[in-house]
Amino acid sequence: MKQVFILIVFLSLVVPSAHADNPKDYASWWIKNYGVVDSKTDPLVSRAEKVFERVAAASDKRGNRLPRLIIIKASGDPYAQAIKDGSVILTQGGLGICYQGVTLEKGDARLAFILGHELAHLAKDDFWHSLAFVALKEFGDEKRVREILANELKWDMADPKTQEFIRKQELQADCYGLIYMTMSGYDPKAIIDRDGTNFFEDWVSKITGKIAYSDATHPGPKERAEFLRAQLGPVYFTFGVRLYQTGRYSDAILLFEAFKEKFPSREVFSNIGLCHYQLAMRVLSNCDESLPLRFKLPTLLDIDTLGGKLRGWGSEASSCLKQETFLKHINTSIHYLKIAAEMDPTYLPARINLSSALIISGEYAKAMSVLDEALKIQPGNPEALCNKAVSLYLFGKVNNIDTGDNVLGLLRDVSERNPSFSDAIYNMASIQSERGRNAAALETWNRFLKVEPTGVYAQVAKEKLGIKSDDKSSAKKGPEMKSPVKLGDIKGETEKILKGMKKKEFIIGGFNGEVYEGGGIKVLAIDNTVEIVEAETEKEADLKKAYGEPVKKLKNLYGSTLIYGNFAIDVVDGRVKKMVYFKKETI
Repeated sequence: MKQVFILIVFLSLVVPSAHADNPKDYASWWIKNYGVVDSKTDPLVSRAEKVFERVAAASDKRGNRLPRLIIIKASGDPYAQAIKDGSVILTQGGLGICYQGVTLEKGDARLAFILGHELAHLAKDDFWHSLAFVALKEFGDEKRVREILANELKWDMADPKTQEFIRKQELQADCYGLIYMTMSGYDPKAIIDRDGTNFFEDWVSKITGKIAYSDATHPGPKERAEFLRAQLGPVYFTFGVRLYQTGRYSDAILLFEAFKEKFPSREVFSNIGLCHYQLAMRVLSNCDESLPLRFKLPTLLDIDTLGGKLRGWGSEASSCLKQETFLKHINTSIHYLKIAAEMDPTYLPARINLSSALIISGEYAKAMSVLDEALKIQPGNPEALCNKAVSLYLFGKVNNIDTGDNVLGLLRDVSERNPSFSDAIYNMASIQSERGRNAAALETWNRFLKVEPTGVYAQVAKEKLGIKSDDKSSAKKGPEMKSPVKLGDIKGETEKILKGMKKKEFIIGGFNGEVYEGGGIKVLAIDNTVEIVEAETEKEADLKKAYGEPVKKLKNLYGSTLIYGNFAIDVVDGRVKKMVYFKKETI
C-alpha cells in the first residue's frame, strides 16, 4: 500500500536516494510532530482507509515493507508523500482537497488516483520527491534544492537526457496511478474528464511549493491530463478482463500483452498466465471432458464444456496430459504466474493461480510449497487451503501414501468456516466418491448443489446424484438483456450511435479494433463488429430475483462479476455497478 501524489509526488524516478538515514523517513516522526487524524475527528478518514485498502490490493508491492496510510493533522505542503518505511503520509488538508466541491464517489476516485500514483513510487523505491520536500523545507530556495538533489542523486540536471528521463518517469507514474485506480474499480473520468475540472490543475493551484512542476524538465498539469487521455493502457486491461470473462482467452491475451508492453505489472502477468491456464483446460476438456472437472480449483471458473461421467484419470488421461498444445499452454501459464509471484512477494492471486497450474501439470510438491507462501501472506485463505488439500491428496496418490482422511478433514474445516465457498465442498464430495464413501458423498453433493445450483460443476453433482437435467440448458438459462448498443455488425442505428461517441483505434498484430466511449458506455469493436458493451449503472437489486442464478461467479479486487447467458454484472457491496453485454455464443 503506498503513496499519494502531490504534484511533487508526481516525480517518479527509479533511482533511489543516496540521502543518509533521516528521521522523516519513518512514520513515527510524522506522528510525533503532527499527530494523527482518526474517523471520529474527520469522517473522510474512514472513506480514505477503504480507498487505500482497495488501491493497495491492486498495486505492486515490495517484500521489505507493507504499505500503510497515515493521515496527519496538517493542512499545507507536503499534502502527500510516500516515505521509505512504506508509509503514505497524507495531510488532512490534502484529504479535503480530494473531496472539495464534488460528490463523495468522485472524491473517492480522486483519492484513489493519488494513492495509486504514490504506490507506484513506493513499488519502485522512488523517493526523489520526499528528498525534495525535506530540502525545500530546510532551505526554502528552489535553486539550492536542485543543487542538493544533483549532489545526492548524482544527476546532471542540465543534461537533456536526464530531463527527458525525468519527464518519462513522471508521466509513467501518472499512468500507473490511473491503472491502479481503474483496477480497483474507480472511475478514471474523475481525473481526466474533458467536461469537468482538470484535477491536476485543481491540485496544483493549492500547492505552495512549485518545484515539482514549475521546472522545465517536468510536464505540467495540462500535458499530464492530455497524456493520460491518449493512453489505451487501462482500456487494454479492462477489455482484456471482459474478454477473459466471456471465455475468449486468446483475444484477452492479445490485449493483456499490449498492456504489458507499457505497464509490466504483476497483475497483467498473472492474467496472461491465467488465460493460458484456461486454454490448457480447454485442451484437456476437448480430449476428455471429465478431466478438468475432477476437482474444483479456485481458478477453474471458466470451463465452457459440460460435464460427462467421471471416468477417472487412467491411461486416457495420461495421453491427454501429454498433448503438445496442452503442455505449451500450461508451461506458459506457469512461466507468467511465476513472474507475477516474484514481482510482489505479497501478491496472493498469482500464488493461488500458480498452485492450480502446478496441480494440473502434476507438480504437487511444488504446488504445496507455493501454497505455503500464500498462507503466510493470508493465513486461513480458503482458496489456498482448498488447493493445498487437493495437492496433498494427489501427492499421496502418486506416492502410495494415504492422505485421504487428513485431506477430508482439512476440506471439512474450510467449508465449515466458509459455508458459501463451493470449491471445498465439491472437492470433498469428489474425494469421498473416489474413496467409495458413497453415503457421505451423496450428502456432500447435495450440500454443494444448495450452494452452487447451476453450471458445469452442478451438472457433475446432479449426475452423481442421479438427477436428470438438460446439461446444455442448465448453464444457459436465465434472462437475456438488451444492450444499449446493438452487438454485431456496425451499421444503421449502431453506426449513428457510435459516431456520437469518442473513438480510439488500435492495432495489435492482426487484431484491429476500436474503443468507443460516451454517456457512461464503453464499446469494444473488432473488425467492424461490436463485441462487448460496458454500461455504468448504480442500483440496488435482489440479484437472485432480478437475474436468477449466474452461469459463473468471478471474484475481483472490489467485489464480484456474475456471468449470465449474454450479459454480466459487476457487484460491489450488494449494488450493481456495471452491466456488460456480449454475444451469447462467446460463453
